[in-house]
Amino acid sequence: MKCKLCLQEKNLIKAHIIPDFMHSGLYDEQHKLYKVPMSFDKITSKKISTGEYDTNILCAECDNKISDYETYFSKVMYGGSLLGMKKYKDNDGLIFTEIINLDYTKTRLFFLSLLWRASITTRPNFFDVKLTKFSEDKIRDMIFNEDPGEPFEYGCSLITFIDHSNIESGIIASPRRNIHNSQFIFMIHGFYYTFYIDNHIPDAVKKHILDKGGKMDILHVPEFKAKQLLNDFLGANIF
Repeated sequence: MKCKLCLQEKNLIKAHIIPDFMHSGLYDEQHKLYKVPMSFDKITSKKISTGEYDTNILCAECDNKISDYETYFSKVMYGGSLLGMKKYKDNDGLIFTEIINLDYTKTRLFFLSLLWRASITTRPNFFDVKLTKFSEDKIRDMIFNEDPGEPFEYGCSLITFIDHSNIESGIIASPRRNIHNSQFIFMIHGFYYTFYIDNHIPDAVKKHILDKGGKMDILHVPEFKAKQLLNDFLGANIF
């Protein structure tokens, strides 16, 4: 079969859509995790053996290319390696974690690889993430050529509610798009990754997105806002 990254006829492998490390803390002793499949009328949960994967998208070489970006991101964001981090409050009273010294290219390509894989897979949990062919091809070229592009080109912002111990952070739900298809939102282990399509990024968000100097902010939402976001995302009043 043809690899969707290098476009060569090769043997394809079991490639993760969402890498295992992003589920850190969610696994039980049998390496199974809980996810919440989405439906319009109810929410159910079940155990799955590992993160989402697809056997029809990547060859081993291309998977290894993406794995390099995953390894970097896992170390700096989940391991805190060689980074500067500090919390601050802005003039509106919002709390952020400022991260500096990120590798712009590796971090950007990691974000882009998440969005791209979610769009090209046929796995049902990613049914709502569908880029145009133009965007899929453009992001594919960026990943293949190791070109991170500009900060606001399919930019990604991060918010988190992991500060609130009485709110369940171990929920993994199918990614969602907004009504105008200009944003795709991934909720993974207490973090929201919001991808902005066609440079439709609010001005208030732009200054917090990863810049070429390696700085990025993560917004810590207050508890009431976290509950509202979760209920809206899951389509039910759970919190």
